[in-house]
Amino acid sequence: MLLTFFLLLHILKSLFLGVHVDEANWWMQSRHLSAGYYFHPPFTAFLVRVGTFVFGDGAVGLRMAHLLLAAASLALAYLLCREMGLDGRWSFFTVLLLACLPFTNYWITMVVVDTPMIFFALLFAILAWRAIAAGESGYWYLAGISVGFMLLSKLQSVLFILGILFFLVTSPGFRSHLKRKEPYLAMVLALLILTPTIAWYAVHHFEPIIYQLTSRPGFLHSGPGDYLVKVAKHAGWEALSLSPFVYLFSIIGLVCGGYLGFRRRKPELLFLFWLALPGTVFFTLTGGPPRWGFSSHLFSLVLAMASASLLMGTTPSRRSRQLQAAAYWGLFLIPCLAITSLTLYLSASSTVHSGWKEVAGAVDALASAEEGGGGTAPVVASPYYFISSEIAYHQRGHPLEYTIAFLVYENEVMCDNSSYSPWVPLDRLEGRDFLFVDERDNPDGFQTPASFWEAKLAPYFREVEEPVVLRLSSHGREREIYIFRCSGFKGPDAEMDSRGEARRYVENPCGD
Repeated sequence: MLLTFFLLLHILKSLFLGVHVDEANWWMQSRHLSAGYYFHPPFTAFLVRVGTFVFGDGAVGLRMAHLLLAAASLALAYLLCREMGLDGRWSFFTVLLLACLPFTNYWITMVVVDTPMIFFALLFAILAWRAIAAGESGYWYLAGISVGFMLLSKLQSVLFILGILFFLVTSPGFRSHLKRKEPYLAMVLALLILTPTIAWYAVHHFEPIIYQLTSRPGFLHSGPGDYLVKVAKHAGWEALSLSPFVYLFSIIGLVCGGYLGFRRRKPELLFLFWLALPGTVFFTLTGGPPRWGFSSHLFSLVLAMASASLLMGTTPSRRSRQLQAAAYWGLFLIPCLAITSLTLYLSASSTVHSGWKEVAGAVDALASAEEGGGGTAPVVASPYYFISSEIAYHQRGHPLEYTIAFLVYENEVMCDNSSYSPWVPLDRLEGRDFLFVDERDNPDGFQTPASFWEAKLAPYFREVEEPVVLRLSSHGREREIYIFRCSGFKGPDAEMDSRGEARRYVENPCGD
């Protein structure tokens, strides 16, 4: 009943919540299937391709496969609770809490790589536990298959493999599994599933992996003060994504569960502890976005509930039950639902969800006018992939080409490597006309004037017309979108992409 309500609620939500910029990008990637992509492995793109083929390209159809996986993940979380020794009542309330989290209701119910990774991580945990605790060797092979698809979803899931290894090393009663062939054959199965993606990375000189390792961790390019700020922001945003008391419960549960597991020799607690610890620590120390560590917090919340169940005993008094219920509702569920409601309300009017249909309509009108005049369809370009992806998604019936050009902003998250699909390489576009689109409020946190683009674009085209300015109002905020009609692209050069150039122009517009 809970899973049905959860699924129907988010199908209804999808009717009103616009397509997120990351969702539009994955839709775009799914039109150009590959064994790997610049940011992540390919499973999400293939899942979107299958999901939209079955359910259609609308917002509901786009998300449906991920919604089904999110609901299935809650079912697997219930099974994991039961495997870890929680009774039906504790297991239900654990899953109810997970279903009410702001992160669950906003992030993993969209088209993101975390959704399939969480599903396969939970499946892997259940199968690995059955292989370890029950000694049923066949489960190792099923666990290996789950690992393969988990890694195809998101490479950070290697941390769960490390967690199982740490558990076996630190558990004398189960250490003998390291001497058996089954765990290693399971990893061979996983690598076989991952082989096409590994080959793709090799062909691309492992550039995407190198980028992830050298650019994404917050501490690599920060001084001590900035690094501490990043860590504090990560913890603060995680607390909001989970709700503050649930976040504290997760951290306390991790510490308490680990202590009880070692002290009382409870292997199920140690199992959850080692699944949760690597990701929680790693992403806190690297100071990344809060979503990166959520899958680890999921395991630590199950651990926290298992620890609480153990400490409170199986036959609490009536007074104790009343206090438990008051704490559960007052500290956990009600704050979760309040933050979730606020998040969805704010998201509905956010620029990552709204306004893109209007932008695509304006681009479509300009492209149709050029084609009507006897010319070929122009190429749609922008300085970061969010804009091109959203326009492409909302122009599904109009076959245009898309590219990324003039990467002048400093924000790494907003810029993709334009040599990867689905963007047409710039050296193939010489002589073509462009519709170049940018937004005044740029990802670096200030405003880009139209005059910057007039000066920047002019040397690269035969002619650049004055921009069509599209003004959008939402909840009292005005957005400005610039659309430049550019004729006769002269080709790229080394000066085309100059990170920080827009900021330097704004700070010194006269070039002194």
